[in-house]
Amino acid sequence: MRLEVTVRDMGEVEEIARFLTAQRISQVNINHVRADVNPVDVAKELSAKVPGLDLVLHLSVKHYARGSIDVARAEFRRAVEEAKRIPAKHLLIVSGHPRQTFETTDALRVIQEQGLAKGVDVFCAYNPFFDPARQRDENERLRQKMTYPFVNGICLQIGMDTEKLKKAVEYIRSIRPEIALYGEIPVPTDATLQRLKLAALYGVFLPNCYFLSAETAEEMTKSLLSAYAEHRIEPVLFSAHLNDVAASAKLFGVAT
Repeated sequence: MRLEVTVRDMGEVEEIARFLTAQRISQVNINHVRADVNPVDVAKELSAKVPGLDLVLHLSVKHYARGSIDVARAEFRRAVEEAKRIPAKHLLIVSGHPRQTFETTDALRVIQEQGLAKGVDVFCAYNPFFDPARQRDENERLRQKMTYPFVNGICLQIGMDTEKLKKAVEYIRSIRPEIALYGEIPVPTDATLQRLKLAALYGVFLPNCYFLSAETAEEMTKSLLSAYAEHRIEPVLFSAHLNDVAASAKLFGVAT
């Protein structure tokens, strides 16, 4: 089971470390939602408290877009170099919202030009759930990202439309057949549903029926998990509260 964690204050790391140890979770994505909370620092502290973690560090490029493009390039390069010294073996590069003038494709260019790809897997994000007009733009951006040979994985945005998911997988694998795929999936609990309903995440499109009840959301989650298994997509769990992950472990095929 791979779990995404969001740290808004470094004081939260201790609680997360205890949870990961108690639940024997070793595969962790570290989100990057605040400019003043460095995912590299979170990774260092978590790794010290819970040895052997398989970490994917999210680097949100918008947080490095301060000042000129040259400053942004230098800040991003330093972040990648710091991450590699942990050592972090996986980096998920996202533009963040709102997208800045320095965004994912610029960051990938920095990695290529500065020779930073050695010893690290680079992942990018992709949303297959937009309307047709925006989807064409998103597909073209993804195609550009996948021209970089060091991009070894794609992380799919949260969504429940399995037909759009199927088309996305076909599109991705028509370009890079062996690229690794990861899919964000909410843990279907009342707290997570409330979080997604009241503070919707940018680019997340969920049908109204998903929010009817945790039971309805769980049935839809089961269908999505089946589609993930069919298309060889590794789930990445998103949850409003850590304890909800433990309560839902059986749904995700994890023994507790």
